[in-house]
Amino acid sequence: MKVGIIGCGKVALEGHIPAFRQLGLEIVGVADSKRASLKKVKARRKYTDYRELLKQNLDVVSICTPPFLHYQMCIDAAEHGINILVEKPLALNVEEGMEIKRKVEANGVKLCVMHNYKFLDPIVKAKKMHEHGELGRLLSIHTIIHGSSPPSWKTWRMNESQAGSMILQWTHPLYIQTWFGGNPKSVFAIGKKIISNYPLVRDVKVLISFGDCTGFLEMSEFCVSPQFLLNVTGTGASITVKLPVKFRVLAPSTPIDVLEEAIASFSNLGKLFRMYLTMQRRPHMRYTGGSHFKLIKKFIESIENDTEVPATVDEGILTIKLANAIEESIHFGKEIGLST
Repeated sequence: MKVGIIGCGKVALEGHIPAFRQLGLEIVGVADSKRASLKKVKARRKYTDYRELLKQNLDVVSICTPPFLHYQMCIDAAEHGINILVEKPLALNVEEGMEIKRKVEANGVKLCVMHNYKFLDPIVKAKKMHEHGELGRLLSIHTIIHGSSPPSWKTWRMNESQAGSMILQWTHPLYIQTWFGGNPKSVFAIGKKIISNYPLVRDVKVLISFGDCTGFLEMSEFCVSPQFLLNVTGTGASITVKLPVKFRVLAPSTPIDVLEEAIASFSNLGKLFRMYLTMQRRPHMRYTGGSHFKLIKKFIESIENDTEVPATVDEGILTIKLANAIEESIHFGKEIGLST
């Protein structure tokens, strides 16, 4: 299977390229508009125009570029009959996402969005418990994502026409919410600028109605330390996940006391140590806890076996819809309904 890479930044160098090489796939060529970026990659063919790369009889192309470039690149790849792996978010708006879907279906190719948090071990474990009914009736999904270093004012990430809003840039908690809760019915959000003259809203609190359960989402880039926390609560049990390794279940049959907390802490230290050793021995597992590699492996298997991709174009579109509704709620200061 022949692979092409568009965009030679960090996510390609540390996530996509090591994964494809570990899977034994041939990277035919790479493309990047910056020659300096091309020099960082060992490849037989290098192009400053990605359209030249698409002419190389590829089976798969990985799109690792800023979001404003995703739409046209996906359209062009689909028209060349190439299966597509695209970094999140799928596109900047729903209209672009829907057109990508039409092109992919019309040309009979597969497209997978890089929703890699679905392949982080603690979140996978939580999802399996939910699917097996171990949580009972789902009541709430609480996701917290904190960053401690807002983007520089000069980076493309500060340009919403290129990167999308903060909410769309931070898609991980959005698709985790819908992965557990299903189709959202409505949202109410509050957003603010922690620094008055900062160009963008980078602190957001969101309430999401899924009908039978409620989602809570907190995102901020002005916190003292970064963290990703997921709490899923049902009538039968509650799960707490704190990345990279913490996983705790609270249920009537398994009460958590001080001793058990101590044991859990030692266990998490052991998991961190094993993760460190794994990353030292296996470079393809270093980036995002190996979640990029696991999703890419599943995507390749879906092409070989003609099965559903691990993160569909519809999931990508739903994430954009949710992000847009949150933005609208912040702007108008009211609850916004979603049609799915």
